[in-house]
Amino acid sequence: MRFRAGLKWFGVGTGTILVVLGCAYFYEIAQHPSSAAPESAAGLLARADELSWGNEWAEAQPLYAKAERLFESQHQSSKALYAQVSQVHPNESVCVPTTILRLTEDLQKPEAQDEETKLRILTIRGMLQTNYDAAEARATWQQVGALAIKLHHYEMATRAEGEQGIAAFLLGDVDTAKKQVVRAWGLSKAEHDPAATGLWTWKSKRVCPCPEGCCSRQSSSSSGGISDRTSRVLWIRA
Repeated sequence: MRFRAGLKWFGVGTGTILVVLGCAYFYEIAQHPSSAAPESAAGLLARADELSWGNEWAEAQPLYAKAERLFESQHQSSKALYAQVSQVHPNESVCVPTTILRLTEDLQKPEAQDEETKLRILTIRGMLQTNYDAAEARATWQQVGALAIKLHHYEMATRAEGEQGIAAFLLGDVDTAKKQVVRAWGLSKAEHDPAATGLWTWKSKRVCPCPEGCCSRQSSSSSGGISDRTSRVLWIRA
């Protein structure tokens, strides 16, 4: 009887811990609106970040530029650098090698020791590297994922895992790509990140027609008769 009672209380205790951890996780990923004045540097930065998170980089750019000027006038160099690098539109035609080099140099600046700023620089660099050098992109996104977890930015960590999957696919590591992209797809749904869910749903179908059953399928099903090399080229162009 005592053994059964002990098991009962163990189960109750474990269940309580899981509920608390679950609540803490969903609190961390929930959006917390900025309390800063809309036209303040912090308010502009928060609005720009919200737009760029939804992949509206063009709309965010002027807000980042204005925030950068305000932060500079306030001698907040780390935040000014954050706003500056955020103006590098990852979807525009830029000199990719030069921009990647500049971002790498930015990481060595004292201002980049602020971890939020460092995370943003790595994120922008990873976006540019994905279609330029998949091996470098994979390493950068690993850094992004680790730092995002450290800062409790779990949605960013999820996106970083998906990006690692994309890089893995471009490098020919299809099995790893499946696992990482499908995991990112599942987590993005739990985290209510529609922009990421849409991306990973589409990318998952490049590797596997059905994300739910992707991990159990053979890699040959990803191309639908297209050669592996051609499939990777299509992914890059997308």
